[in-house]
Amino acid sequence: MSIDLKKYMNERDEKRSRLHKHDGPVVTISREFGCEANRVAQLLIHEINEHHKFISHRQPWKMVSKEVLDEAAKELKITTDVLDKRIMQYHSDSFSDIFSSFSQLYNVSDEKIIEKVREIMHHHAEEGNIILVGRGGAILTNDLAQVLRIRLIAPREWRIRSIAERRKISEKEAEELIRHHDEDRVKWTEHLTGVPFDLSVFDLVINVKTLSDHEIVDLVLHMLKDRGWIDQSVTRVTAETSEAKG
Repeated sequence: MSIDLKKYMNERDEKRSRLHKHDGPVVTISREFGCEANRVAQLLIHEINEHHKFISHRQPWKMVSKEVLDEAAKELKITTDVLDKRIMQYHSDSFSDIFSSFSQLYNVSDEKIIEKVREIMHHHAEEGNIILVGRGGAILTNDLAQVLRIRLIAPREWRIRSIAERRKISEKEAEELIRHHDEDRVKWTEHLTGVPFDLSVFDLVINVKTLSDHEIVDLVLHMLKDRGWIDQSVTRVTAETSEAKG
């Protein structure tokens, strides 16, 4: 897919000039394959909801990930699997129109699919007290002021060993899984957001090889407190809590 970087930069600057200052707060978590984002998100939600007061919102914090695709698919009257594949493949509307008469797979244009997923993602973010895991959340919330964007990474060799052990497969198989999933995630995100993947969009890039789940959550809690999005009542996540969620 061709990406107009100059157009993206101009649009980004325009959006930042009219930030929705009262939407959010939002934490987005992106990750390399083999880094456990859901586990970190669940621990963070537990700590905030159990031990902190919410500064500007009523509802408890929650995590949203695949639910965005499920909601979009339901509204578009297609399956989640079809929607996911269409974003990965991403064709222009003209390409979709050519094939729409031949297959039910193309009875909704790619542009409509992408627009609907963006719309639902943004709606969740505007509600606030939300953790968006994956799905291009870091980029799709670039017009909101109260967003903390996190990327979880780890050395490739560490991820190979970790995945091989957890899935009980060979390291060669694990390496192939990593290559496939990392490439697909970048492609999927670029198709959805329309911009190239860029680490500079993240506020915090964390190496999960050297930090435990509760240490990662400690870092995030500290930043949320400093930004005034949660209260100052708790200063440390206990190892027992982390182990309980593990």
